[in-house]
Amino acid sequence: DMEPTKYTQFTTDEKKLIDYAKEKILEYCKKRKSEGLYDTIYAFILSENDQIYEGTFLELPSGVGFCSERAAIANMILKETEKAKIKVLLVACPVPKSLDKPLTPCGACRLAIEKFGTEKTTILCSEFIRKENGWEIFPKIWKFKIEDLYPFPWKDPWKEL
Repeated sequence: DMEPTKYTQFTTDEKKLIDYAKEKILEYCKKRKSEGLYDTIYAFILSENDQIYEGTFLELPSGVGFCSERAAIANMILKETEKAKIKVLLVACPVPKSLDKPLTPCGACRLAIEKFGTEKTTILCSEFIRKENGWEIFPKIWKFKIEDLYPFPWKDPWKEL
């Protein structure tokens, strides 16, 4: 079912991250626009230690950049170590109009989310749209568990033997 989740169906932690991300995206979009830059993808994590971490997409020539989700995970690890776990992850993409299907994390990000998530981790996927008079932020939000996006996680075959 690809219907976006209604806002009232979110947990307190998810609402906390959604509200934080809305404010930050608006702040970042205004700054980027004032400097003549395009909008970009953002990710926000609420860790199990109730700390919020952010990341943005890094675009480099030859496709060697990295995604916002892994940037946010790296920031979480920097502050909390590799033992940190994701409670909620929100990824938001700039789009020209509201989408009928979610833009979800790439395969490499799904691997990282699975590694630093738990069976309770939720992944929220949404978008923001630049309008003439501002931005429409999160017109729809899709909610997933990692097993929805990554049903057969990669396991090291040598450790399985």
